[in-house]
Amino acid sequence: MTTNSPQGFGYRARRTFTRLLVFLVILGLGGGVVFLLGQLNSRTFTLVT
Repeated sequence: MTTNSPQGFGYRARRTFTRLLVFLVILGLGGGVVFLLGQLNSRTFTLVT
């Protein structure tokens, strides 16, 4: 961390917001994959009672 860097608060806030947004998109895509795999699994393996 250099003290004379020209990066201000706005730059750091925007970078943090972008990282948070990318993390949430990846998390959402992972959740969608898990949901779709669960749907496929429930159709493939059915319990007959």
